[in-house]
Amino acid sequence: MEIGVLSNGKKPIATIRVGSVAISIYPSIVRTCSKPTAADSNNSSNTQQFKTYQSFQMAYYEDNRRVLQRRNTLEKARENSSNLQKIYS
Repeated sequence: MEIGVLSNGKKPIATIRVGSVAISIYPSIVRTCSKPTAADSNNSSNTQQFKTYQSFQMAYYEDNRRVLQRRNTLEKARENSSNLQKIYS
């Protein structure tokens, strides 16, 4: 993983708890595929280019369903999880 965040499998890097509400934050990589542009189409190689981005997923349960939300920084994920806990607690 990039940007100094270690991924040790499926373990959360943070779990925020308020009362009985617990929201886990997992590191995740987003991989996007970009289409070749018109200038690149003249080349004989039509290989797709991939970009990877660091992101963080928040996991919690709402009405017996697991909900996953993604944020691009750990600070935004923690801020959103604390806002969610205020709503559900």
